[in-house]
Amino acid sequence: SDTTTPARGSSDEEEEGGPRDSEAKLIEEVLSNIEPAKVSSVTAKEAFVTWDSPMVPAHLGDRAPSIDMSRVTFDVLASYKGPGGRLKKIYSSPSHETMLQLLELKPFTEYHICIQAKLDEYIGQKSPPVTFKTKPNIPDKPTVPKVISREKNVLQIRWSPPYDQGSKIRRYIVEMAQMPPAPSAPAGKAEGVAPPPVVDWRQVYSGSGKQARIPRLTPASKYLLRLAAVNDVGQSEWSNSLHASTSATAPPVPPLPKLVDRTATSLTLSWESDGSES
Repeated sequence: SDTTTPARGSSDEEEEGGPRDSEAKLIEEVLSNIEPAKVSSVTAKEAFVTWDSPMVPAHLGDRAPSIDMSRVTFDVLASYKGPGGRLKKIYSSPSHETMLQLLELKPFTEYHICIQAKLDEYIGQKSPPVTFKTKPNIPDKPTVPKVISREKNVLQIRWSPPYDQGSKIRRYIVEMAQMPPAPSAPAGKAEGVAPPPVVDWRQVYSGSGKQARIPRLTPASKYLLRLAAVNDVGQSEWSNSLHASTSATAPPVPPLPKLVDRTATSLTLSWESDGSES
């Protein structure tokens, strides 16, 4: 169009660069006239974002530049540190795309999304931000519990709460299994990979506390323990296994030894074995 807005500067500047500068400003004004994005299908870690192409402002009238909207591309910018947080470009469309599936979001986190339209070297203003919050998720995987006391028939453990992912932890579950014996090599084979032993887990604690006392165990025995946290969304992954063992029992009182021989400087004694030594 031959009709342009007056460029800043003298009439000479207008003749040399003014019309082009005015055309650039009009194109950028159109690119800046973009509505906020729309967000749907929000889960704990995903969301679907759509947006519309810029619209030519009605007040431009005959001054509106001729723009092929199919050539307009878009940057998607996001922040999760609050409305004043720094926006970071997370996606740049290679063509005229107006939708994006956001993945690997943080659960129970507020996000702010803006769209910025581009056409060749022209860049519009960011769209007004749209705000959404991801949903809570199951708790993080707990760390391995720690043994705080062990006796011949009792183990006592405690743990630190994992991050609840936006939903309060309601209870913890502790499961235990007796350590299976080490697998032996297959018969007739000097080498080979034995299948992993079958672990028979059983629940030994369920409650809101952060420690558990596990009684009625076998002395001098090895056990595996694992922990999970539960909130209103569901159960976390199991923690890595804790390897723990109970204390051994004291040996019985041996019978009195018998005097076999004596000299001026020594005594020779003998006693009966209880059969516990190999």
